[in-house]
Formats: sequence, structure tokens, C-alpha cells
Amino acid sequence: MSGLDAQQHNLIQHVCMRPGMYVSPGSLENVFAYLTALDTATGCLTGFREWLLPRFEDGNNLAWPAVVQMLLESESVADTDSIARLGKLLDEFYAFTRENAGSRRCLTRVYLRYHAWLLSRSWYGPDWPGYIPPYDGAPFPESD
Repeated sequence: MSGLDAQQHNLIQHVCMRPGMYVSPGSLENVFAYLTALDTATGCLTGFREWLLPRFEDGNNLAWPAVVQMLLESESVADTDSIARLGKLLDEFYAFTRENAGSRRCLTRVYLRYHAWLLSRSWYGPDWPGYIPPYDGAPFPESD
């Protein structure tokens, strides 16, 4: 994961500042669709969902647009303000990826923080599908 590069970040900021120039109508849902397509093409938002989730008590079963919408609904803001807030969240994610430049370092930090968040949830335990226990410091096995 390279995270958002400067060109992608610039494009996303323009989309969030003037959504009607990129999608019609310039709604939050259409901005989500545009950014999802950009991510599908480039992978620029890899880890964004896992970076967002530790801010919430719930939402692990949601895609990143639904997690963002959950955050925005809790703030009770208008659609244009929601798009601007989305831009600010993506600014924070961009800053995080720049601080942790290097694909392994950045993804590792995102997913370790996400795993710590999962471990703090009452519903996440050994009976949960895909459960990963806390790392005990033992060497990783060569194969599963």
C-alpha cells in the first residue's frame, strides 16, 4: 500500500471541494461511488476502513462509505458539509500515510491498531470467524 499519493490526494480534495464538477448530482452517495471506483482502480484507499474503525464502537461489518456515513450521521451535518468532512477524514488518512511512508510500515500500523480495536470488542473472541489471538511473541509458523 502506498496510501494516497500526492496526485490522488489532490484529486480527492478537488472532488470534495467541488463535487458537482466530478459527479452529477454532487451528492455524498455519488462522491462515495467516485472514490470507490478510484480505489478499485488504484488501491489508494487500502486500509482506510481499518484506519477509520477504531474511532467507533461498532461498524466492523460495514464498508468504508457506510462507516463514514455513520460518523457523519452522528455529527448531523448537511450533505455539502458531509462531503467536506469526508475530505477532512481523507486529509487525515493522507497525513497518516505520509507519516508512515513505506508500504509495510503503514499497513502494519493500520492493521495492528485495527486488531487492537477488534480485541477490545466484547463480541470478538475465539468463537468469531477469522479470530486472530493477541500476538504472544512466539515466532510465526512457516505455513498454516
